[in-house]
Amino acid sequence: MPNTLAHFGVQGFLGHRFLAWCDPKWILIGCVIPDLPWIFQRMVRLLAIPVDLYDLRLYAICQASLLGCLIIAGALAFLSTHPQKVFGVLAINVLAHLLLDSTQLKWANGVHLFAPFSWELWNLGWYWPESVVTYGLTALGVIYVGVAWRSAVDQPLIPSLPSARNCLVAGLCLAIYVVFPFAVMSQVEDADNHFIKTLRHAETRVGRAVEFDRVPYFWKKSGGVIKTMSNEFLEVVNNPLQQSALVSIKGRFKASDTIEVEDLHIHSSWFRDAASYMGLVILLIMFLVPMIKSCELRGS
Repeated sequence: MPNTLAHFGVQGFLGHRFLAWCDPKWILIGCVIPDLPWIFQRMVRLLAIPVDLYDLRLYAICQASLLGCLIIAGALAFLSTHPQKVFGVLAINVLAHLLLDSTQLKWANGVHLFAPFSWELWNLGWYWPESVVTYGLTALGVIYVGVAWRSAVDQPLIPSLPSARNCLVAGLCLAIYVVFPFAVMSQVEDADNHFIKTLRHAETRVGRAVEFDRVPYFWKKSGGVIKTMSNEFLEVVNNPLQQSALVSIKGRFKASDTIEVEDLHIHSSWFRDAASYMGLVILLIMFLVPMIKSCELRGS
């Protein structure tokens, strides 16, 4: 999906045009909400927490759906001074994020706009992450940060403490956000999202189609292998790529541990992550600067 700065560029300028009254930080938070489950998943993997990695992916898919994003948006909105207005801003930006995600070409991936009624992945697939469109949107994000910086750092995100009632509602929304995936994860697996059902049942893989989005590919003298979401290594055949890379693959299982490649795309190994980390750091600084100013005023 487009990196965080790309989302800032598109959604930030739209917000600047149609939501001029709003603190830019709320708009940018709306840009980030659908990525929170994937950030959490990456943290769990980096910390090597012992969980089933297929279930971890299913959990993230549920939370990243429009439904899941609206639930956590509700939790954040009730911590604000104007919950209804803020929820509207967050909801609009969550939907915009998912629609923008759907425009990028992603094999084995997409967005869920109609969950829990349908867990079919939706993807328009107009351009690859390594395209002039993505680079242009990322540059637009850098420009937006410059335009919105003063307004964002001059006002605290939450100028006063929310009421006990609002805190209770926010806590309830957060609890639902954490728990609801467990009720629907089986539906997501049955829909074979990210080909998890295919991958989990190794005994039935042979002959089945499979796709992988942005997986590490390693070239060795004996041939090429990919590392899946569950840290399983699968041999790939019928593939001319003779260098290690980050790739997306379409293929079919020739054996339970071997994939016959039908199509392959090489990704940049650094651009998307670098632009996303930069966007997250910028948003964090936008939070910290008003807090530091507030502390300085209280201390003076």
